[in-house]
Amino acid sequence: LTTPLMKNPEKTIFNGSERMELRHPMPGVQILYTLDGKDPDTTSSTVYQKPIPITEPTNVKARAIMQGWYASEINEWVVYAGGIKPSESVLLSVPDPKHALQGGESLIDGQKAESNNLMVNWLGFRNNSCKVRFRFNQGDSIGKVVLSMSNNHGSYIFPPESVIVHGGNDTNHLKPIGRLIPVQPNKYGKVGNQAYTVPIKKGTYKYILVEVNPVKSLP
Repeated sequence: LTTPLMKNPEKTIFNGSERMELRHPMPGVQILYTLDGKDPDTTSSTVYQKPIPITEPTNVKARAIMQGWYASEINEWVVYAGGIKPSESVLLSVPDPKHALQGGESLIDGQKAESNNLMVNWLGFRNNSCKVRFRFNQGDSIGKVVLSMSNNHGSYIFPPESVIVHGGNDTNHLKPIGRLIPVQPNKYGKVGNQAYTVPIKKGTYKYILVEVNPVKSLP
């Protein structure tokens, strides 16, 4: 069998009541899926029967099965739940010239990039840290920051060395509110998008500054 497909493959950010839909072109095929990163199997996986709600960054894996046929290979997607949208995004550091896009605004335009095409829709930082400041007008309480990055070890794209988050109501007096030290790989991994969630001190912030520091030397 061929692998299951997303009904709308361009849709990777789901807002409000939106759901992720899967499909298969052959009638009678069942789709098994998982949301925890484990490979789907016939003993513990969920059979797809209705659209899947996405409430947080989720690694969806799916495979097709049908009696008398070999099961398909696994198809995999990283999808995101839409959060509180900043009213402004200002890039405070200089990206790699090949991966500059439209600066900070490209981080809040709702357009996701593909990890196997690093020349489209990516901001890239190899020598400089990525520093971006977001402004919020809604007054909503924020308890985490979610970042989407590429894993593409063959193209020297690795997890950051650290992610540091500052917050406050005055750009001159932002205080540290969260930090993440991602685990570096010890072998080549799959090409794909990777979600990083940084828990922060929950509160109402007019400004949040995110600093992402690239790894200094290859693992």
